[in-house]
Amino acid sequence: EGASVIDVGGESTRPGASPVGIEEEQARVLPVIEALAGLGDALISVDTYREDTARLAVAAGAHILNDVWG
Repeated sequence: EGASVIDVGGESTRPGASPVGIEEEQARVLPVIEALAGLGDALISVDTYREDTARLAVAAGAHILNDVWG
């Protein structure tokens, strides 16, 4: 309640975390972005380093792309 930005990520970037495949990442983030997109005025950010996931996230309603590997 009252958030201006909601950040959604499907893969941990902590040291030692196991990598997640692109299909799993998209299965985790896209339904969440789609659900959030219709709820209010908060901007939706997606954490990813994959171009395909970024494109699909924007199509699903994300406003901000955060390339976690920069």
